[in-house]
Amino acid sequence: MSELKEKAKANILAAVKPMVPTSAKFVEGPGYYSFYANNVAFAVNQLDVVLILGEIVDISPAQEVTIERRARVTMNPAQAKALSKILNFAVAAYETQNGPVQDLPLMLPDAPSK
Repeated sequence: MSELKEKAKANILAAVKPMVPTSAKFVEGPGYYSFYANNVAFAVNQLDVVLILGEIVDISPAQEVTIERRARVTMNPAQAKALSKILNFAVAAYETQNGPVQDLPLMLPDAPSK
């Protein structure tokens, strides 16, 4: 690669370098609300990871589950990976204080074929 292309690439990488904040101020926006979720579904595509949060509101005598969807959260894969690490840390901290958390049965789709 030419020296000019290398410099251009370095400039682009410097411009998109992730910001590492030293502190953060949290404010609640006008649409902020809190809800309970005990069900999570997901979808992925080339650009995004999507989490669909819901609450199981009924289980019929025939074991049919009714889930009320509460929110859909879409993020880029890097942010999803960071969220995964944060959740692992939070659960480990919880288990340190309260003991092991029981694993729930997972209903995962088949892995995509390559």
